[in-house]
Amino acid sequence: MILFNKNRQKFLSGAVREHSYNKPNPNYIPFDVIDYVFEYVNQLPYPINNDNYTLDNLDVIYYKIHFDKKNRSELLNSLCISVYLLLRYNEKSLYSLMLVMNDGAKKYEPDNWRKGFPIERTLQSLIRHACFYMNDKENAEHLGGYIANCLFIIYELSFRSQELD
Repeated sequence: MILFNKNRQKFLSGAVREHSYNKPNPNYIPFDVIDYVFEYVNQLPYPINNDNYTLDNLDVIYYKIHFDKKNRSELLNSLCISVYLLLRYNEKSLYSLMLVMNDGAKKYEPDNWRKGFPIERTLQSLIRHACFYMNDKENAEHLGGYIANCLFIIYELSFRSQELD
């Protein structure tokens, strides 16, 4: 890559593109955890789609998560289904997640969340974002925050195998 000017970069091939300095970086999206979610849901003994599992404004998932937080497998199941449905059927969800993950990477450091958070603390944040999103469905930050917190807990339960606190 050769620097062309402050707004564009020229590559050795001769191709020219705008710089991506102030654009969200999709590399911060935790695709490994998203892959896990889709594999998990696809292995369930029953089909999951908008027809047979209602995710109306996150309220069903909010209550399910609230009451299942001491049951590891039920919590994982609820979170995976929630993330799956949002990423599959809500066109704003991936973009919202990318914005939140970029904000976290700038505020803290990339992949800071992989170091681990107490699940109870992450559940509090998840429920807070769910409530804010239910109140203002146009706010991408809260949709992304909800999905990010779901993924953080899924990561803790499935990749780090942390015990629920």
